[in-house]
Amino acid sequence: MKRLLPVLMGFVVLLLSSTEGWSLPPCANTAAKSMQETQGWDNCFGNLYFETGRFKGDKYVGEFKDGRGHGQGTYIWVYEDKYVGEFRDGIAHGKGTLTLADGRVKAGIWENGRFLYAKKPTPTLVPTLK
Repeated sequence: MKRLLPVLMGFVVLLLSSTEGWSLPPCANTAAKSMQETQGWDNCFGNLYFETGRFKGDKYVGEFKDGRGHGQGTYIWVYEDKYVGEFRDGIAHGKGTLTLADGRVKAGIWENGRFLYAKKPTPTLVPTLK
């Protein structure tokens, strides 16, 4: 038992100190203002804030692949709806939660940007503080 404790403590220290290796590296110029600026972002973590165009005011923070949101990320619309979850090719795809500005929540499985089915049988309301 006396020999097991130092071995276990060493394992815990190694495990906790290696979390940096599990995350993606930051993208070059990690704060982009348009999709053109994300070209070349591949297997990295970055921020995209749309300053112009159809998506003006929207934000995406998360993983990128081939210049698009891919993997885990958060997309916040200018009108304060927020999707947190998995993305594929810049579109909600996989497990995710959409929280609308009025507090309604859709949590479940998404495919190509469309909600398929809930993880829970009933929708949840999130109280908002004003």
